[in-house]
Amino acid sequence: MISKVISTAFIVCFIAGNSYSQNYYQLTNGPVRVSAIYHDSLIIAESNQLYFLFIYETNEVYFELPVSSLISNNDTVNMMLQRDKTSEVIFKGKIITEYDITKDHNPLEVNIEGNLEINNKSMPYTFKASITHLTTTTASCNLSANINIDITKYFSDEKRFVSFRDVNIIFRELILKRTNQK
Repeated sequence: MISKVISTAFIVCFIAGNSYSQNYYQLTNGPVRVSAIYHDSLIIAESNQLYFLFIYETNEVYFELPVSSLISNNDTVNMMLQRDKTSEVIFKGKIITEYDITKDHNPLEVNIEGNLEINNKSMPYTFKASITHLTTTTASCNLSANINIDITKYFSDEKRFVSFRDVNIIFRELILKRTNQK
């Protein structure tokens, strides 16, 4: 009798744990592109160190990008980025939609609201994203977004970033895969 209770408890915990953890979708070492105008020149920087987490049931979104992982087409900008060894771009927020995105859906245009943190300054931020449901067993969705940032709000006390404007963080077709980790 006790072994049956233990077996049943184990199965219930296993199923509950798996169904709960299946709602986490993430991307590690994801591609990201940042564009900006620096002294009237277009700068493109790229990284493959984007971490992105999406919790389906609660619509929560989290991403982080180490600033020093960006490599640009400008040596001066690269030196500035490399000086910021501990700086990260961090976003914590939630997808705002009336649609149940845990079910199959056509491509959706959604707002993602939350806080964007750069240079240890966090501010409310909203951006638009496109989400396409994928019907494979290893992935959940394809997410694209273009995040426009007034970088001077985050570096108001540092002269080296005064010359930047029109900063955009661009995600193109991030494939978020199911994970058992939280």
